[in-house]
Amino acid sequence: TAGYNMDVNSPPHLSSPLQKFYWQHIFKAIHLMQHQDPGRAVVALYQFCTAGGHLKWMENSTIQQIHKSNHWPVFMMATAREQQYSLGFSFTSIFLNKLSTILLRGKEEGNDGNHKSKRTNTLTTTNTTLDQLYEETCREYWRTHKVEKEHNDRAASASLKYAQLYVVKGDKSTIA
Repeated sequence: TAGYNMDVNSPPHLSSPLQKFYWQHIFKAIHLMQHQDPGRAVVALYQFCTAGGHLKWMENSTIQQIHKSNHWPVFMMATAREQQYSLGFSFTSIFLNKLSTILLRGKEEGNDGNHKSKRTNTLTTTNTTLDQLYEETCREYWRTHKVEKEHNDRAASASLKYAQLYVVKGDKSTIA
C-alpha cells in the first residue's frame, strides 16, 4: 500500500477508520472457512504497513460472542501496528526459515504431517508449538535488529509506546 492507507498525522497506537474495512474482509474469509470446514487451522503472517489493524476482529467481544471466533484455530501475526510502517521482510524470512527447519526435521523423523488425531498447536514430532516458534523468531529478529531494539527500549523508558517498532501476535486457539 506504500503507506497510502495511513493517516500520517496519527500516532501508531491510535485507530484508523480504514482498518474496519480491512479487518472485516479478513474476518469474512476466515468465517467462511470455519463454516465450510469447521476447525480448519489458519496461520497468517502479515508483513506490511498497518498490518496490526487487520487482526482487530480477533479482539472484538461481539464477534467472539456471536461467532465463537475465540475458539477457532487461528494464529495470526503482524509486523506493524494499525498506524505504523513495517520494517521489511526480515521477520517473515526468519519465521519461514525456522518453520521450514522444523517441518523438515519432523519429516526426517517419520512424520508426514498428516494429522488425523486431535488438533494441537504442536508442529510435527518436534514438539514445537507455534507460540514457541513465534517467540524464537522474535528473539532472533531483535538480535539481528539491535538498533531498532535500542530505539524501542529508549521509547519505552520515555513512555513513548506509540514510537515503538512493533511485532504483534493474535492467538485465539490451537493449530494443527
